[in-house]
Amino acid sequence: MQEQVTLFLQKLSEKRYSEHTIAAYRNDLHQLLRFLQREVAPPPTTWQEVSAETVHAYIRYLQASNYSISTIARKIASMRSFFHHLVQQGTIPDDPTVTVASPSVRRRAPHVLSEQEIRRLLQAPARSDSPKALRDLALLHLLYATGMRVSEIIAVRVSDFAWDPPTLHFTDARGRSRTIPLPAEVAAALQDYLSRGRPHLLGRSEDNDTLFLSLQGRPLTRQGLWLTIKEYARAAGLGDDVTPYAIRHSFAVHRLRAGATLEEIQAILGHTTKAATQIYAQLTEPESRA
Repeated sequence: MQEQVTLFLQKLSEKRYSEHTIAAYRNDLHQLLRFLQREVAPPPTTWQEVSAETVHAYIRYLQASNYSISTIARKIASMRSFFHHLVQQGTIPDDPTVTVASPSVRRRAPHVLSEQEIRRLLQAPARSDSPKALRDLALLHLLYATGMRVSEIIAVRVSDFAWDPPTLHFTDARGRSRTIPLPAEVAAALQDYLSRGRPHLLGRSEDNDTLFLSLQGRPLTRQGLWLTIKEYARAAGLGDDVTPYAIRHSFAVHRLRAGATLEEIQAILGHTTKAATQIYAQLTEPESRA
């Protein structure tokens, strides 16, 4: 049974799903396997032996484990995708999850920073002239100017940029190309980092193309990026609620307020459907000046 899970995860990788998404599928499906092996008697030896009744028992198990509704919904979605894949591959004749309804998840409104709060965040690294501060200033500027995902920005390469005019051109995890014009202020922060900051971080590292490097000269990690944002959010007096997602949401809302169309924001953010971008249209009331 593990073999089918491994093949399914390989399929996701071939479809260029992000490492973060594949890791979530892996964790969810391994949890399902553990349930089948430990809680079902006798435990099934093939996926064809997993019945709709067993699937519903697993959902009751998740509910009794005090997971949040959103977490249960994700685990059910992972399970349904996997069984759908098994049917498509001819491994099982019927999908035992076909009668399963996902729990209703109330979607929270995105956390959006005001333009003044964004200015305070961007100013926080500028208080220092160290290589790290130059990196972090460029990082925050690029995040806010592009609305990029965490997995995308830590993968940006020096060779992804053109400077006349300043433009970022990159290919996301699913192989889709995006070209994003960069404001002059962002280009200046990037070029300052490239000339005065990155050479010091690079050191003896052989990685000559990854844009954002750690203090050890290695590519900046997801955790490193999150910690960097938390550091400057606190320094700017913005608390602990500022995340890469909040910066991405803020970019979209501020650009819409400035006159960009939903189609333009959809293209820059890399959304596959307009519906994913539509939520920002509800948050575009002008900020109060009071």
